[in-house]
Amino acid sequence: MASPHRDLKTDYIGEEGTIVILSLVRNSGQTPARGRNVGFLNSENRTNVALSRAKEGLYIMGNSEDLCRQSKMWRGVAVYYLVLRNFSVGTCAHQNATQMTANIGSQSVPIRAHCCVPDPIPVMAAVPSHVARVNTRRSSLFHAVMLMRFGVCGEPCDLQVCPTCCSNAVQEQVVDLIMGTKMNEIDPNSDDLADILVTLPCRHTFTVETLDGHCGINEYYNRRDGVWSELAPTPTDIQKSLACPLCRGPVNTKRYGRIQRRADLDMAEQNVANSSRRALQEAEKSVREFNLDEESGQLAQILAGESLREPENNGEQDEPAPADTASSEFIASKSLFPIDPEAMRGKTLRRFGFSLAAGRAWNKCIWNLVTAYEKAVTISQERFPLLRTYDAAVSELNRHYSELLANGDLAPPHGVSFQEFALLKAKEASGFPAPPKAHLRFRVEAFWTAIDVRFKLVALIESLRLHPSLRHSQVVEGLRTFNNFLMECVQHDAKRAIDLAEESQSQRQVLLSALLLMRARWQAFAIKATSWTAAQSNHAVLRERVAEAEAGCAKAKRNIERRRRTFLERMGGHPDDQAWAYESFVQPAEEIVSKWVELKTQLQETSFGLTDEEKRQIIQALAQGNSREAPI
Repeated sequence: MASPHRDLKTDYIGEEGTIVILSLVRNSGQTPARGRNVGFLNSENRTNVALSRAKEGLYIMGNSEDLCRQSKMWRGVAVYYLVLRNFSVGTCAHQNATQMTANIGSQSVPIRAHCCVPDPIPVMAAVPSHVARVNTRRSSLFHAVMLMRFGVCGEPCDLQVCPTCCSNAVQEQVVDLIMGTKMNEIDPNSDDLADILVTLPCRHTFTVETLDGHCGINEYYNRRDGVWSELAPTPTDIQKSLACPLCRGPVNTKRYGRIQRRADLDMAEQNVANSSRRALQEAEKSVREFNLDEESGQLAQILAGESLREPENNGEQDEPAPADTASSEFIASKSLFPIDPEAMRGKTLRRFGFSLAAGRAWNKCIWNLVTAYEKAVTISQERFPLLRTYDAAVSELNRHYSELLANGDLAPPHGVSFQEFALLKAKEASGFPAPPKAHLRFRVEAFWTAIDVRFKLVALIESLRLHPSLRHSQVVEGLRTFNNFLMECVQHDAKRAIDLAEESQSQRQVLLSALLLMRARWQAFAIKATSWTAAQSNHAVLRERVAEAEAGCAKAKRNIERRRRTFLERMGGHPDDQAWAYESFVQPAEEIVSKWVELKTQLQETSFGLTDEEKRQIIQALAQGNSREAPI
């Protein structure tokens, strides 16, 4: 006799044994009075494997009372394996089918007839209730498992069709769409996938081989020695829901559960993406429809009577913090999301010397813009379904591998810490080829919308600074300082958008985000240029400003060439990508360079700073130069 082999049932998938001894003995740590938890013994998949490995003999050892009390599934097992010594045998239309009943307690439970059972399965009646022996064959075991409502492949028995005793009409149905095999040509005793049948909820029956090919199971599992042996990384493209080859009904079968769940996740992902896209479009529409001239005129009238004050504790409630702390409070270098909307509201404006009434007027004026900004922030924080699934899988697997490492069942390579190795193994076992990145695209677009809102606010403030009613007002200095703060926020978020686009490997988003940063740098310098007065200007100061403009222009030119070259290298230099890069990035970026040159020329030709007309032209450029119409 060959030496016995010992293994875990989860590692025994695809294997067989002439005689199998199945131990269900476990310590639940609870008393019988409180009820014992059967734990993983409640898993249908594991039980399916355990009960289908024996060729000739299967011994089951365990506490049948606890199992039956805590698990409906094991009560079904007990009906067949443990108490059939009290059964009666009948005969159905097919001579090899059996009709059985079994007694559990005071109840008599009927076991429905199943055909193709060569012989009634003998049960050792003289053994204790916690040990039972069954002499099994493959076909007998198949039907025994079917009685428990989960088959070898996990499908409910009430849907399945027997190829021997089904009606003549059903026997004429084609079950193999490639070979044209009919139901009456199927060998019920064969283990070949071409002879094993699965009936779908729509009542159409196919061979496993046909459905495997139709559902693309080879993309989700690796095959070794003719057996599906391990998970494969899931496909990276969008998966559609599985459908019956004949009626397009749903394929709700356990065998293809992983495939269908991935399709369900992709559908949920698309739903979230569509809702995010609509919300961004609504936010961008609000930004475009903001009437700069009308709003600036109304706000200027309110601010005309405002006098700039030093922040002090004058008994006013909710006294604002100093202006010089705004940047450190709102700008976090590692932030994953756009800067807090509070940075734009009246409370922050009050840090720059404005009264409570002015802050309220400001909030009322920019209400629609702040609402659009908040939508963008919400979308940037959205956790898409694939990302949530990936994080949950990695977290659970990381815990599992950490326990194995702690117990000494797994050892990391030399030089790798336990934490790093557990996380690496978790990511490998998650079934994802890489962390999902679709959400990053919408996060980048949310940054763009948030930047567009700030650009609109900057243009509004510049309009206020040159408004006739505020020409000699003390609030002009406070508006200028607040605008510089907003532009600092814009440049920070533009850099973060570039980082996120690089992380998602969306090269077109990288270029468009870089374009926003170039525009923000020019606008920051233009705001400085419009704030200089003749009294602040002399030849030395003007030379410094011209040199700063020349440096900004040269930096913009270098960025254009570097970004364009990197983009084409990463995209393979395809003609379509070259055309897109020129139209969507190079041309708009060259317009920004032209603005640098124009501003530098104006500074070179003046001895007393920019005129009011030149400042108005710059402000008009600020208001009109912020649209993004390039497709991604």
